[in-house]
Amino acid sequence: MTRVKNNHSNKCPPIICSAYFRETPAKDYSFFGFYQYRQKQPDFTYSFQKEALKLKNDLNVLVKDDSEEVKTA
Repeated sequence: MTRVKNNHSNKCPPIICSAYFRETPAKDYSFFGFYQYRQKQPDFTYSFQKEALKLKNDLNVLVKDDSEEVKTA
């Protein structure tokens, strides 16, 4: 995970969420895009189960976001 400043309205905390959700506009989120991004990360596990759990945890954080852009994307 990397800390990246962006102009998107999502508020995914850098320590909790994958940088994918901070670098990608909410309208462009996709499962496939997330997994492609994760494959390029040094902490990628090559375990579908572990990566799916990472995605689930990131999405749970985003659901708590009050941004309408994220909720409706």
